[in-house]
Amino acid sequence: MVRLVYSIIIAICIPFVLLHLLLRGIRSPEYRSRRLERLGFFKAPEQAQDFWIHAVSVGELLAAEPIIRELQTRYPAKRITVTTMTPTSSALVSKLFGDSVYHVYAPYDFPLFVGAFLKRIRPKFVIIMETELWPNMLHGAQKAGCSVVLANARLSGRSARGYKRFLLLLSWLFD
Repeated sequence: MVRLVYSIIIAICIPFVLLHLLLRGIRSPEYRSRRLERLGFFKAPEQAQDFWIHAVSVGELLAAEPIIRELQTRYPAKRITVTTMTPTSSALVSKLFGDSVYHVYAPYDFPLFVGAFLKRIRPKFVIIMETELWPNMLHGAQKAGCSVVLANARLSGRSARGYKRFLLLLSWLFD
């Protein structure tokens, strides 16, 4: 029920988010050229991806770098997709990993977009960096049979108190 209400709120916000993306694309072409990726529509690799690393921005990506390198060392035949949300972090993926990983912008957290993304990537294992807990992403990954791990997550005392207030609403998210 909570995820349904959340998804309805996201649906109401989508036209404004798309307008913002359009306006941002006028000033910054890197936002315009890959805007459909944020809706889950892109040319995906032909093979299913073994690992999906979700690192929203540069900080999360830098924290994910040693994990990605270790996965590449331990499982050289496995395919890795890295998702980010900003052109800066996208450029950093290219700089750090070149073509050794597949990069795509993370879809906005709406069931249709997440479903389209998962259908194209077909990951087996998801690593979410820090506390980027997106309800529809988690639900979609679970529904697709993916194992999900939260890596490098830190929770301040203040945040813990905030989560505690909404524990009944959020308990499904942490299951």
